[in-house]
Amino acid sequence: MSELTHKLTESDLVSGNQEWEKHKHEIEPDFFRAQVAPSQAPTFLWFGCSDSRVAEATITGLGPGVIFVQRNIANQFLPDDINALSVLAYAVDVLKVPHVVVVGHTDCGGARASLGAARREDFDPADRPVVTLPNEDPEAPLNRWLASQTLLAHSLQVSSKPHNHSDPLARLTEANVLMQIDNICNTETVKKAWAKRNSGHAHTLESISGYIYDIEAGKLLRIEGSLRHPPH
Repeated sequence: MSELTHKLTESDLVSGNQEWEKHKHEIEPDFFRAQVAPSQAPTFLWFGCSDSRVAEATITGLGPGVIFVQRNIANQFLPDDINALSVLAYAVDVLKVPHVVVVGHTDCGGARASLGAARREDFDPADRPVVTLPNEDPEAPLNRWLASQTLLAHSLQVSSKPHNHSDPLARLTEANVLMQIDNICNTETVKKAWAKRNSGHAHTLESISGYIYDIEAGKLLRIEGSLRHPPH
């Protein structure tokens, strides 16, 4: 697969689109007209990883118009990330998306980097800035981006709490998803949406939950205990 993908060029984007468009017209003539009338009304807001192997529409089998998407390195939702906050606000307040999902995946490079950093003998969680990638500038974008996940990796190493995974990478990947769910739940957007729902507004946010996509198995599995509903 990797040899094939490296041989692709930009022209393959266009030719692939042409084949897809032709096929859709043949099997569903009104498909594209339906996409713009009246407008998008997705069911899910998906916060996922940028990993090219975890394409949400492909792995769920759902086509265009169903999933509103925000993807980044290691599926982070940082409280000060204006990009993620804007996506959440637009999805919940304007599109009225009922379900938000945070999706991590196996073999995550970002999680692996954070785990490796937390295991370094010279790693001190009190140091600032947090350095995940020692060969990069401490203030490099990736070091800043992965800081909270690296601190999470360290806290899991020293924690005595029971957990479901003997594999430290799997444990971190799952814990990271749960941390992002907490971050999302603590936003003003979600607090206001859930307050509206509790006051009788049916067309607003219903749930937030977390999933892990197993790349090798091709399976999307919900994390036990991750489902959040409006508090009463």
